[in-house]
Amino acid sequence: MDDARAAGSLHALGITHVLNMARTVRCYHPDEFMYTHIEIDDSPRQDIRPHFAEAFAAIDEAARSDRGILVHCVAGISRSVTAVVAWLVEREGSTLACALARVRRLRPIIDPNPGFRLALAEHEIAVRGSSSVADGTDDFWDFSPWNELRVRAKRDPPPPPLPCPAACARKSLVCLAGCTCIEVFPSCD
Repeated sequence: MDDARAAGSLHALGITHVLNMARTVRCYHPDEFMYTHIEIDDSPRQDIRPHFAEAFAAIDEAARSDRGILVHCVAGISRSVTAVVAWLVEREGSTLACALARVRRLRPIIDPNPGFRLALAEHEIAVRGSSSVADGTDDFWDFSPWNELRVRAKRDPPPPPLPCPAACARKSLVCLAGCTCIEVFPSCD
């Protein structure tokens, strides 16, 4: 949240868009950045999936304009992470396991709440037709709602990643609170 207040730092990173994923955090610099404000709570009972389309549209807008976007919530570990990881699964064709690992390498403290983890797992199944985390033994995936769905999610191996978007030559950034930046299209392998 502190990063969302630091207009100078955001400008220095090339941030022009801000996706605020917190009900309790105001949009600090509406005259300096293009804001999307999705007012949701960090609660396992909060269904984040209906908000994916709006979050993806905000990230896509920044990517189309070859600009950076700060995606934040309060602590930068649950709501904002969930939106970025779901976007990586849907738009870049990443598996959920790879998207989480990619974000975790850059921001080790990520910890989407169990409801958001379930939403991510269901989102991957909807997008890719299978789950990359169904067979995992990581405690991160050991929680009741997922354990119930996991049995049904164990299917054929996931399909290969989707082809890299035509916009891959751009170097847009998605930044999580804490200003951990992920290049949106880092390579076209």
